[in-house]
Amino acid sequence: LRFLWHVILEVNHNYDLYFLKYFPGCFILKLIYPNKKFIFDVRTACVTDNALIRYSLDKLLWFESKFFKNITVISQSLSDKLGINKKRVHILPLGADIISGTKKHFNDINLLYIGTLHNRRIQDTIIGFHQFYNQYKSQIKMNYEIIGSGNNNEENELKTLVQELCLEGIVHIRGYLSHDKAKAYFDRQNIGISYIPLTDYFNCQPPTKTYEYTLSGMVTMSTATLESGNIHNKNSGILIEDNPGAVFIGLVKLHQNLKSFDSDEIRNSYRQCLWQNIVQENLLPYLKSL
Repeated sequence: LRFLWHVILEVNHNYDLYFLKYFPGCFILKLIYPNKKFIFDVRTACVTDNALIRYSLDKLLWFESKFFKNITVISQSLSDKLGINKKRVHILPLGADIISGTKKHFNDINLLYIGTLHNRRIQDTIIGFHQFYNQYKSQIKMNYEIIGSGNNNEENELKTLVQELCLEGIVHIRGYLSHDKAKAYFDRQNIGISYIPLTDYFNCQPPTKTYEYTLSGMVTMSTATLESGNIHNKNSGILIEDNPGAVFIGLVKLHQNLKSFDSDEIRNSYRQCLWQNIVQENLLPYLKSL
C-alpha cells in the first residue's frame, strides 16, 4: 500500500505516457486517473509451485489488464496463457546487454549457472555433471560455477551435495553476486546452463540467463521449455529434458561437438536481442503508434 501511494503521487505529475510494470493493485491507478495514458506491461506470470496461489494471482493479473487499453507482454505464449485480450496486446520481448565481450575458447568445459536457486532443481545439474565428470575427467578439463541464492536453504543444500559427491574444487557454489562481480565468470566460463523445470508455469517464460549467456558468446545447454525452444539456435547450444540423466547426455553431446562452436558467431546471431535493438526496433515504433 505504501508503494502504491508513492506511485499514485508520481502519476499525478503531468507526463505524456506511463509505462507500468505490472504489480497487484495497479488497476487502481486507472480508476484514479482515467484520462492518463498507460502501458500495462507483463514480464511474468506467477511462478510459485503452489497451484492455488498461482491460479489466484494469474486471474488477478487478467482482471487488472481489462482496465488498460495498451498492453505489452513478454511473449505470445504468456499472453495466450493468461487470456489477455489479443487486440490490446503488443509483444515486447525479453533481451539482455552484453556482459562479456571476450572471445570464448572451447578446449575445456567450463559451466556457468547464474540465477535463483529457488524452485529450479539445480541439484539435477550437479548430479548429471558428476556422472559426466567421472567418465570424462581424463579426457578434458572441466569445472562448474553456480551463482545465485534461494529463498530457503538451497545454497547450503547444494554445498552439501557437492561434498557428498566429492566435487570440491570442481563445482563451486558462489552465492549471490552483483552483475559487476559476476562479469569475471562470464569472461571465463564457456557454457551457460539455463536449467528450468519443465512445468506449465515456466513454459511461457523466456529465460533471461539464456540471452545473457549467448550475448556473452557462450554455448547454452537449456531445458526444452516452449520459450527456450522458440529462441534456441542450433549453432549456439542444445536443448535437454529436466533430469540428471539428460544433463549427462547433454554434456556428452557438447563434448563431442565442442570444437564446432564459435564465440563470435554465437554472439552475433543474438544481436537482435540486445536491449538497445529491442528499444529501437520494437518499443519506439510501438510508442509512436499510440
